[in-house]
Amino acid sequence: MTIYFASSSKKKKENYLHRLPDTSIEHLPIDFNEGRSMNISEITQTKLTQAREAFSHTSHIVVEDTGFFIPELHGFPGPFVKLCLNTIGIDGLLTLMQDKTDRTAIFRTVLGYFDGKQEYFFTYDEKGFLLHKKDGSDLKGWTEILTIYGHRPFYDKRLSQLSTDEYERYLHIIESEDCIAQFSQFLSHHIS
Repeated sequence: MTIYFASSSKKKKENYLHRLPDTSIEHLPIDFNEGRSMNISEITQTKLTQAREAFSHTSHIVVEDTGFFIPELHGFPGPFVKLCLNTIGIDGLLTLMQDKTDRTAIFRTVLGYFDGKQEYFFTYDEKGFLLHKKDGSDLKGWTEILTIYGHRPFYDKRLSQLSTDEYERYLHIIESEDCIAQFSQFLSHHIS
């Protein structure tokens, strides 16, 4: 089976390649108009609609979107992580959080899939926490958020500080329950 990953970034499909080993994955290049919603589900729905319109003769289309939500900041920055990092930066984000006691932070990802007949959506919330200052330099290919974001079971470390073994343990936790895991399970039950 071939899945068509619609994205402006060809790099994003790489995460799917090793997670769906029995599936061929092709990139469909598209620049989405994501609008200004704070709702990742709505943004993913919009992306899937745009991909279906742009590639109308294609089925098995996948899109995704991820946001970073801080409940104490009413969900900010949400889907606007790049804008946040390019304007106020990590230091500005920490300043906004300096008097906050609830340090909860959530990476929310929604994956949308069109099988040619019906749309399906898979949502995953990775709940972690913000530490009080930035530290660590190993971004592991991700954004600077990892210098302030921590996750179970590493309550005293930012992801950017994890050793290779610790980071592999973290990935094992996440990859056992995230959107791609849900999607893989769905495919195994619905696609023959």
